[in-house]
Amino acid sequence: MKRTILSLMLISILFISPVGATLLTDLNVSVTEYNQNVDKAPEFMHNMFGDETIHLIIAMNDGSILELKAVTESITVIELEEAVVDEVFDDAITITTDENTVRSIMDSQSPADTFINACLDEQIDVNMFGLLENVTFVGWTVIMKITRFLGLL
Repeated sequence: MKRTILSLMLISILFISPVGATLLTDLNVSVTEYNQNVDKAPEFMHNMFGDETIHLIIAMNDGSILELKAVTESITVIELEEAVVDEVFDDAITITTDENTVRSIMDSQSPADTFINACLDEQIDVNMFGLLENVTFVGWTVIMKITRFLGLL
């Protein structure tokens, strides 16, 4: 009896993964698909996210925070992993959002458009590390909001 209970506990531990680990696994699958279609990304994404370290802060549905580190090279994601505790992200872009927004982008037929809309709807907060980069991103956001208001987006 004790052996059966112990075996069941061990099996359940092996198959229960933290929510963050599940999202990271899903993100890695999406990154593979994204990298295969990187040539279709809008030009502004090439300019802003081309060769960068990105600190992703995701508020999970269970109340926890998942912090990830992504590294891009020519806009291709070459690294995506859980951030080391207390890791310092100097000169990194910081993107803050929630799990539902991340999943809506991953599940979208048009992830770039969904990302843009999430930025415009302030579901995603993007902080660039330099003044010029921040001004460029804010300018892009204003132009996109006007375009959306005029019905062109």
